[in-house]
Amino acid sequence: MKIVFRIFSLAGLLVMPLVSQAALQNGQIEFGLIKGESSLLNPKAERKPATTGLVFEEGYRVETKVGSTSELLLSNGATLVLSPNTSLEVRTFRQVGSDLIKPGQYRLLDKEPSPSVTEVILKRGKITGEVRKLNPQSTFTIKTPVGVARIRGTIYTVEYSQNNSKGVGNIKISVVRGLVEVSMNGSNAGPSSVTAGRQMAAQGPVDVSKDLVSSVKTSVGVENSNKLPKVDGAAMKFSVGDEVAAPGIPPGTKVVAVDADGTVTLSKPVSLDVGTEIEIKPPLDAPAVVPVTISISRMNSEQVGSIGSTLANGSTLPQQTVAAVDDAASKAPPPPPLNLVDPNTSTGGGTTTGGGTTGGGTETGGGTETGGGTENGGGTTPTTPTNPTTPTNPIDKVIDTINKVIEKEQQNNPSPAGG
Repeated sequence: MKIVFRIFSLAGLLVMPLVSQAALQNGQIEFGLIKGESSLLNPKAERKPATTGLVFEEGYRVETKVGSTSELLLSNGATLVLSPNTSLEVRTFRQVGSDLIKPGQYRLLDKEPSPSVTEVILKRGKITGEVRKLNPQSTFTIKTPVGVARIRGTIYTVEYSQNNSKGVGNIKISVVRGLVEVSMNGSNAGPSSVTAGRQMAAQGPVDVSKDLVSSVKTSVGVENSNKLPKVDGAAMKFSVGDEVAAPGIPPGTKVVAVDADGTVTLSKPVSLDVGTEIEIKPPLDAPAVVPVTISISRMNSEQVGSIGSTLANGSTLPQQTVAAVDDAASKAPPPPPLNLVDPNTSTGGGTTTGGGTTGGGTETGGGTETGGGTENGGGTTPTTPTNPTTPTNPIDKVIDTINKVIEKEQQNNPSPAGG
């Protein structure tokens, strides 16, 4: 049996030379820096705490808790930093054997030591990655339920979130160095190229194909029970809210709980024979047509800087890698000013009551002072006053009144010539 390695380019799909199955072996993934709590789930749904130095292979899933991060070091030289509340499955990681692959020294590789095929699935959350120069025969793919990102040697982030009630997924790709090609479900425009210094935000229909949603077989029979005991891979394949279907399962039956020991609790009692195949459907109520929207923009210094901060605080990458990101941040345009406010519009109180300067504008209608603007509401100071002749600051009003009285007195009692 042979495996075909493919590389994707702007021109389309190019088939690379065949690589013998015998030359491939399981790639190794090692936990690096861990902050907070993370878990590692094996294909049998057995969960254990993630610890620095723990090694695993393809078929495992890593989950980070809220406020926690985990660094993954791959034997092809790549690094992945999982942000808080992230779920990542290493679906495939195979690599040609090489004497350059040394356990505990993956982060020291300056380029990939041998061809590999990597496919990870980001089910939720955000990952920040650094991929060393890949072998021309290698592929590095990140799949989400809404699209696929193909990575070449680069520094990047991929973030995914999902609206189950609408069947819509949102993906955000940021690239500091290199190139990422993104193919969206339901798009006829072909892959979008996200180059260095650019960020792509896209929305599209969630993919419910068997590639991302699979079925399982029961290992024991059940009779009129709402529990499926010890289903292999339960935590990997079932999620609360999933709908299940099989002979012996009433229509509309859903998953209400998944325990660490593999027990799945259903919303209705079921009767199943040993070996029954259960189809799992995600909780989607998608409209007939979900439009695909894609926008690509230039990243500002703050956005690039946040990637550098993630790598500096959540990884053990060499300092020069973090320095390269910081250098890119220094060359990026500044972020736009916060809370740009029209002089006659208040951040805290909306548009002025009278609609204009004299009709209850800045002061009465919730403008700069009273309605939550610069002083009391934390807004932004207008670049020019609403009416230069009518001060809005109380102290300025007093001074203005005194000046007018003095001016009027001088007009009524002009000083003698020459005096």
